[in-house]
Amino acid sequence: FNGDTIIEKPIIKRARSPPGTEEGDSGVDQVLVGPNNERIMVGMDWNYSENRNNLWIGTYSAAGDSLWFNYYNRDSTSSEFFLLQKPAAVFSDGSVVVSTRSNIYSETGGTAYNSWDFAVDTLGNILWATDRIDTTIEKNVPGEFNDLIIKNDTLIEIGEYYSTVTDEVASKFYKVNKDGNVINKKYINLAYNEHPSSVVFTKDNKLFISGYYDGSDGSGYYTPFVAELDPQTLDTLWLKTYEGGVYRDERVMDMATTSSYLFLAGYVNTGNDTTDTAAIWMVDTAGNYIGEFDRPNAIYTGATTIGDSLVFAYGRDEVAGKPLLVKYKLDQAGINENPRPKQDQNRQNLELKVLNNPSREPIIEVNKIDDYKSKLDNNVIVYDLLGRKVGSYQLNNGKTTLKGLRSGIYFVDYYGKKGKIVKLK
Repeated sequence: FNGDTIIEKPIIKRARSPPGTEEGDSGVDQVLVGPNNERIMVGMDWNYSENRNNLWIGTYSAAGDSLWFNYYNRDSTSSEFFLLQKPAAVFSDGSVVVSTRSNIYSETGGTAYNSWDFAVDTLGNILWATDRIDTTIEKNVPGEFNDLIIKNDTLIEIGEYYSTVTDEVASKFYKVNKDGNVINKKYINLAYNEHPSSVVFTKDNKLFISGYYDGSDGSGYYTPFVAELDPQTLDTLWLKTYEGGVYRDERVMDMATTSSYLFLAGYVNTGNDTTDTAAIWMVDTAGNYIGEFDRPNAIYTGATTIGDSLVFAYGRDEVAGKPLLVKYKLDQAGINENPRPKQDQNRQNLELKVLNNPSREPIIEVNKIDDYKSKLDNNVIVYDLLGRKVGSYQLNNGKTTLKGLRSGIYFVDYYGKKGKIVKLK
């Protein structure tokens, strides 16, 4: 637990092409632990002689010795890609299921994309393989899966597809048995242009997904979200988002869990940064925000937990150009370092509130959290539940009275020099 190397061995890649041909680049995408403590490595390499990607699975003993190694492709002309952070999982008998995107090249030079799943036994033999796509829904641009998990020998896959109905990226969830047969599936819009990136089960068998979506204003700056799903039906029980400010691109790459908390790992960029900032967003299992913990000049691509007190985040140090592993320790108040404040500099540390609600003429006040005497003379915009603008009100010393509104529920936005800053319902 101190980050020291225990064992290090190179993977000897066994050439698939005839001797003398160039194999190209190779990389490991995931390492799994099998039921007999074997290490199962899943990766892909670019084969220059065949002009396509090849998938591979290799199994190694706990000491790092090779047990078997095989290449896999959908067919003789396709090129396979892992778009998942963690593209594989292990069933209780040691068989492995892999999810990938298959690029199928036609004789005319066109390309089609399919979500392609396959499973192999403990010797690497294919048990089943199938395209995981609903052509009645995933029209024109088929989707792909971003993460998967196995619970009680049942596979759950989460991903995204392009909806021709809403003209945006939406979510798809599949529940599959050990033989590869679909038990249940859901196609749903959770937010706006969402990208579900991670799925976990908690110890009490609650099912959560996390990811990022195009924020509330559709600006192209992404915002983290967490949702709880029904493990049986895959219905969405609740969804919560954690918008950190305008001009703040926040992307969730992975998620880990303890008994009481969820840890979203990813990175942040304001658009003007030359490097990213690695981030851990901590929320409880009801979706309540606890805090954000940042590490400058880095990206987190994954996270895991050991027990209920240790959180490990891993990724890349962008300055040193090296892999990065960071250990966090939890105490009763959460991670034992100070989180980033909920309001960041792009929000200008603003607070928007109603002074006399309910009222026929509610008074809106906009304050700076760290300086309540600041003079704020911009506009607040009011919208109804259908998103229609019903009024614009000028602030005077940070306050304005909303006149002429009927009884009902409205959304109030504050527009400062940098655009929309905060929202109130």
